Amino acid sequence: MHALLVSIYFYRYLLLVPFAIVEGPILSIYCGFLLHEGTLTLLPTYIALMAGDLIGDAGWYGVGYYFGHRFIRRFGDFFNVHEGDVKKVT
Repeated sequence: MHALLVSIYFYRYLLLVPFAIVEGPILSIYCGFLLHEGTLTLLPTYIALMAGDLIGDAGWYGVGYYFGHRFIRRFGDFFNVHEGDVKKVT
């Protein structure tokens, strides 16, 4: 257990990236608290959060660009977006 905690502490900035991909804004607030407490430092935290947000946003852009209408037809109900709504915007 001790080795796991040491590994998490050592790789804490790398672990921020996948969590930022999934839920960036909420993680940013939590990281701000950890910055205030002195657990994290500013520059590595900023770089990890921005990298995660950029990767996540680029992924969703790719889904929209390559699979947009097909994705909306199949999964639009989960996001409350319908093909008619997309046609109004485009």
